[in-house]
Amino acid sequence: MTAKDTRGQPVTLRVGGVPEHFNIPWALAEERGWFAEEGVEVKFDEYPKGTGSMCAALRGGELDVAIALTEGLVADIVRGGPGYRIAGAYVSSPLNWGIVKRSGSAAEGGLASLANATFGVSRLGSGSHIMTYLLAKNNGWKVASSSGEGAGVSFKVLGGITDLVDGVVSGKSDAFLWEYFMLKPRVDAGELSFVGSIPTPWPCFMFAVREEVYEQHATAVHGMIRGVLRAAETFVENAADSIPRISAKCLLTSDDAAAWMKTVRYPKDSRVSSEMIGEVVLTLKEVGVLSADAEGTSDSIVFADALQS
Repeated sequence: MTAKDTRGQPVTLRVGGVPEHFNIPWALAEERGWFAEEGVEVKFDEYPKGTGSMCAALRGGELDVAIALTEGLVADIVRGGPGYRIAGAYVSSPLNWGIVKRSGSAAEGGLASLANATFGVSRLGSGSHIMTYLLAKNNGWKVASSSGEGAGVSFKVLGGITDLVDGVVSGKSDAFLWEYFMLKPRVDAGELSFVGSIPTPWPCFMFAVREEVYEQHATAVHGMIRGVLRAAETFVENAADSIPRISAKCLLTSDDAAAWMKTVRYPKDSRVSSEMIGEVVLTLKEVGVLSADAEGTSDSIVFADALQS
């Protein structure tokens, strides 16, 4: 079934996502006409500042759909209440977060040297913020108070990847986390230095949709999901065509693009596991992103028909 609005016209969905390799299938689906086949017009805008900025755009009505990090969406939905929910999984593999600091003699030291570091983040509640909490927990580091007082890891909101790089180079921050391969060109250029990595313990990207949009245009949303996952399958299967495209988009070498392709998985079934959502909520409570008494059930976070039965 194709989606139509009340005038019989294709439904337009305003979609946001990060300008990264994961989202190349959106352009591919548009080029192949697979959204049009579903009766959906997709207007895709890039959000370089990441999940936190897209959560705000969903709540502000600037976006209908966001392709955002699982942990950031769950944290924002639990803390912020109704407004939007998850409508399915977009990328089923974890995201590998690279941990970087400035290159050079003044920035020597391994992961242990970051126990009292100031980490740059794109936005409070973003993936770069939440995963730094998890990094601290995994390494037994303390987190400083919200005012920055006391020993431990602290945070400085700087913006997108360009701002985060400028932050460590200028000394505004000591380190930050971002997707490993998106950092690779800057490491290879000698601008940054890897000190480790940390993968998410769950699938990394989800479709998030404003509740009003889903109530009115669920058929269009489902068509959009079918169209882009069809493109994702083609994207992965046709590596010879996809690798040059990734290299051009993300400034990666062919070898790095091929290495990333080996790590990424898109789902054939976009439904979301209630158990996985429960694990995310529990982890967010354990690291202090959510309060211990925060209420976050899978049916309040994910649309009912997007949950695995």
